[in-house]
Amino acid sequence: MVNGKKLIFYFLAVCFVYCASATAIQAATIHANSASYADVSAAVFSASAGDTVMIPTGNVTWSSGITINKALTLQGSGYDSTIINCTGTTTLVNIAPSSDVPVRVREIQFKFSSNAPGGHAIYISGKRNGTFPLTKVRIDHNKFEKGSRSVFATGWVEGVIDNNEFLNCNIAIGIQGDGPYAWSRPIEAGTAKALFIEDNTFIQNDNPGRELNEVFYHQEGARTVIRYNTIDASTYPYQFAPFDTHGNQDLLKNGFRGQPIIEVHNNTWIGTKSYRILYIRGGSNIIYNNTFTMTGSASCIALTEEEGWQTAFFSPLRSAWSAWDQVNNSFFWNNKLNGNTVNPFLSHTSDDTFIQLNRDYFDHAPESSGGYESWSGDAGSSALIWNASGANAYYPYAPYTYPHPLRAENTIRPPTNVKIVK
Repeated sequence: MVNGKKLIFYFLAVCFVYCASATAIQAATIHANSASYADVSAAVFSASAGDTVMIPTGNVTWSSGITINKALTLQGSGYDSTIINCTGTTTLVNIAPSSDVPVRVREIQFKFSSNAPGGHAIYISGKRNGTFPLTKVRIDHNKFEKGSRSVFATGWVEGVIDNNEFLNCNIAIGIQGDGPYAWSRPIEAGTAKALFIEDNTFIQNDNPGRELNEVFYHQEGARTVIRYNTIDASTYPYQFAPFDTHGNQDLLKNGFRGQPIIEVHNNTWIGTKSYRILYIRGGSNIIYNNTFTMTGSASCIALTEEEGWQTAFFSPLRSAWSAWDQVNNSFFWNNKLNGNTVNPFLSHTSDDTFIQLNRDYFDHAPESSGGYESWSGDAGSSALIWNASGANAYYPYAPYTYPHPLRAENTIRPPTNVKIVK
């Protein structure tokens, strides 16, 4: 006699396989007639949720952009084969779904003629009102040349940007979070609750067209994990300053916020000269296992608190610890410049009032003792409290799964080892 519970399980498993197969059958591949804007936009418009729009080989120029507002994969024929040029400043692909659905853009080259502001290859329009995140966005195996904030993620965006090549972009990836909402969510390390930027190559060479701004630029509550990337400016003729995480610059304290938490590890940074490679202006920062290779003079990791010196935004200046969104619970270890360990330095004389070793930052990984900081009220907005006893914040720290799970191919596999038990 068949065990009733086992039979029910078998029935449900068969239903799952059937439903999954039906879903896979319903998803279609739509082939655009050409790589032109008209043909690609028509294909995107005609596609149903879950479809893939294939762009054929072509070297074309777009003066307008498309909007992806549903679950969709936009796929070229390889970034050396599908090339979309833009001679002006526009957004070529706007990702703006009305719910958290999978969106993927892959194997396309986006090429701008200049680095003028507004030249976004991909704009990710996340929510800025705290309603829901975009957690299933993947941007992979593309090439980006020039443009300003070539990939621009705004609002509450998670997901992954991986295996792309960026060439001479004036801010390759800009991340603008959802301001105070980003600070209202738990501040945790080693989780999926961030935009992951991993296994990309960023090149600034001897023909950039202008002195470039940062490779990575964070503002207004951005949360990222930046790991296993190569940033190569070995022939770049200007100062190498590829990374900025902004601090609070808002007297009203509700708009231009700093970053709650950033993780940066296992990246390779190559250049000739730099007054600061990583510029850190606030929040928690977990930065380790980075390799800096420089042929000229270089300073690597700069910390600052602008409320103590930036008269353009703060009057009067703050003179006592702590400041809004300031550097706190930050950890730096095993970062090396030309083979030698480097630790953070303070950018301004006033910074030592706000940022102190073994209180606000540590030159080791989170440990089981040594103390931690906490905000007495709303995270980032009220005074910091220093607790000298107890474990460091984020202990025990472990990085989130690598590679990011979204990098697995989106295949549905039926259950295995299903059998009837008598």
